[in-house]
Amino acid sequence: MNEADAIDMVTAVIWTVLIASGPAVFAAMSIGIIIALFQAVNTSAGNDSDIYSKNHYYFSNFSTDSSIYRGGRFMRSRN
Repeated sequence: MNEADAIDMVTAVIWTVLIASGPAVFAAMSIGIIIALFQAVNTSAGNDSDIYSKNHYYFSNFSTDSSIYRGGRFMRSRN
């Protein structure tokens, strides 16, 4: 076997793998695109600022709230 035969064999193996896995990959990509489009259509633009403000509120309160962490141990909230 010389160099040209090895290159031909590797090329044939690559094409075989691409042809064998192509339909499954295409089906998975199609389903993924359909799901992504469905999620994008069902999201409203007004939620972006609302989600940011909620996350910002929760994370900033968690890091600065003295009632959560007192005396070297975590305490239960009294709400």
